[in-house]
Amino acid sequence: MKLNLIDDDSSDEIEKIDKNLKKDTRYKQITTRMVLSHTSGLQNDGSFEILFTPGTNFLYSGDGFIYLQHVIED
Repeated sequence: MKLNLIDDDSSDEIEKIDKNLKKDTRYKQITTRMVLSHTSGLQNDGSFEILFTPGTNFLYSGDGFIYLQHVIED
């Protein structure tokens, strides 16, 4: 069973995530645990840019949860 966590209307958001994250190869290091513990390095401003190497620091990030939804949807 596949969960539909992102509405069809959010395709612009998905494109923004893909475009910004793929500029920085550190996105490949991000794990679910890092997102849930706010150590993914993702900012909390909707830019989906990585501020620090994932797993090395703590920063609250709502963007991380949006990213995680995108990963689950794929």
